[in-house]
Amino acid sequence: MEMENLVEIPHAYLCPITLEIMKDPVIAADGHSYEREAITEWFQKGHKQSPMTAAKLKNESLQNNYALKSIINSFMDTLPSIQKEKQIKTDMMEAIKMKEKFVDDLVKKNDSKVKNLETENEKLKRELTEIAEKKKETESLKRKQNLNEENNSKEKNKDKEKHEEPKIEQVRLKEANGYDQESIRIFMNHGNKFYELKKYGDALKCYDQVIKCDPNNAEAYSKKGLSIFHFKRFDEALKCCEKAIECDPKFAQAYVNQGIFLRYLKKDKDAIKCFDKAIECDPKDSNNYNNKGISLYNLKRYEEALKCYDQALEYDPKFSAAYINKGISLYYLKRYDDALKCYDKAIKFDPNNAIANSQKKELLAIMETSELIQNTLKFVKNRPPPYHAIGFVLILIFLVYNLS
Repeated sequence: MEMENLVEIPHAYLCPITLEIMKDPVIAADGHSYEREAITEWFQKGHKQSPMTAAKLKNESLQNNYALKSIINSFMDTLPSIQKEKQIKTDMMEAIKMKEKFVDDLVKKNDSKVKNLETENEKLKRELTEIAEKKKETESLKRKQNLNEENNSKEKNKDKEKHEEPKIEQVRLKEANGYDQESIRIFMNHGNKFYELKKYGDALKCYDQVIKCDPNNAEAYSKKGLSIFHFKRFDEALKCCEKAIECDPKFAQAYVNQGIFLRYLKKDKDAIKCFDKAIECDPKDSNNYNNKGISLYNLKRYEEALKCYDQALEYDPKFSAAYINKGISLYYLKRYDDALKCYDKAIKFDPNNAIANSQKKELLAIMETSELIQNTLKFVKNRPPPYHAIGFVLILIFLVYNLS
C-alpha cells in the first residue's frame, strides 16, 4: 500500500514505547498512557524513569485508562467510514474539475475583472496544492523515521532480554491448606503479578488457590473473572463477577468489572445497571460515574452522559479523563465552544495529555473550516454567478486540504 493511502492515526492512540495502537492503555505515575505490556516490561528491566520525560517516577503503579480504551475502540470501529471519506475526497476533486470548466466558459463571456479573479483563484489553488504536497512529504518522512526507530528499539530490547532472568517464574508456590491467611496473601500477590505480565493462565491458577483457601473471597472471584475475560470466555467471566457479588454484595469493583465486560460485548444498557450498582456501593468514586458516562455516550445518550461526567468532576475536579469525555459528548451535540472549554480544563490539570491536545487541535480545525465557509457564503451573496462558482471552488479546495 502506498504511504499516502494510509489512514492517519492520532498520536494519542499510540503507545510512546511501541509506537503501536494501544489495546490495553494504562496511566503511569508520570501521567502518560502506555500499553500495559510495554510499560510493565519497562519496569521489569529495572528502569525507574519515565519513558516520556526521563524523570524519576514516584512509583510503578498503573491505572486502567478506560476512557482512552473506549475512544480507541470507537476509532477502530470507524475505519471503514474513514475509507469512505477518501472516496468523498476523490468525488470532490472531480466536482472541482467540473466547476473549473464551468468557470472557464464564464470567463470567456465576461470582462477582464472575472479573468483577474480566475487568475487569483489559480494562484491560490497552486499555493494550497504546494502546501499539501509539502505536508504529505513531511508526514511520509516522519513515518519512515518512526518505523526505523521502532525497529532499532525492538532489536535493543531483544538483546537486553537475553541477559535478564525471569523473576516471578522462579517462584515456587506451595499448596495452601485450610484458611491460612499468609498463603492467601502470597497466592493473591503472585496472581496479581502474573496478571500484570499478561500471563493470565498462571494468574488463574493463583486465584483458584485463593478460592480454594477461602471460597467466599470476593476479590479473588473478581480478579479471576478479569483473567478469564482475556481468554474471551465471556460467560465464565460474567459468572465470576456474579459469584463475587454473591460473596460480597457491596463489593463495588465486581459491579465495575461486570459493567466493563458487558460494555465490551456492546451491551451498554446492561452495563449501565452494573455501574449504577457500583455507584450505590461507592457513591464518591468518580470512576464509577465516568464509566457510566462512557456507556451512555456509546448509546448516543449524550445529555445523560454529560450529567455523569459532571458528577465525576464534582467528586474529583481535576479528573482530566472526565473533562475529555465530556468534551467529546459536547462535540457530538455541536456545542463546540463548550467542548473547547472542557479540553482546556483537561490540559490545565494535565498539560501533557495527548488525547486532550489532539481533540482540541481537531476541534479548532473544524471551527476554522466552519467560519471560512460562512465568510465565503457572505462574500458571494448578491454577487454575479461567476463569484458563486469561484466561492464554491475555494470552499472545496479548503475542505480537501483539511481532510488530506
